[in-house]
Amino acid sequence: MRTTNSTTESCPLTIFFSNDPRIPPWRIDPCQLEANGGIEEPVRLLQGRLRIVWQHGGNMPSYRLLLTAFGKGELCKQERKHPCLRVGHETLFCISEDLTCDGIQHCPSGNEYDKNF
Repeated sequence: MRTTNSTTESCPLTIFFSNDPRIPPWRIDPCQLEANGGIEEPVRLLQGRLRIVWQHGGNMPSYRLLLTAFGKGELCKQERKHPCLRVGHETLFCISEDLTCDGIQHCPSGNEYDKNF
């Protein structure tokens, strides 16, 4: 939780997995991440439908949530797809080429900026 002017701020974000209610939700507090500064940005690869609940209570951190839709399997063989993860010559995950070199890291490895990938 972020402390500012002797007040504690919290802005919990919860991501629920719609495909399987037995999977516990992913909980994160962007205000806490911002307050601790040095914490590495969390990255998760999630599959299926998601429901996102953000209870910021007016506490608006200068934190940004980025959701990137990945393709997999046959979809990655289509035109204008950029591989994010490969095993040998087979692409496991891909993004649209429109998302490459836009100043935002979409692939977890950051390889959309690697000319050799």
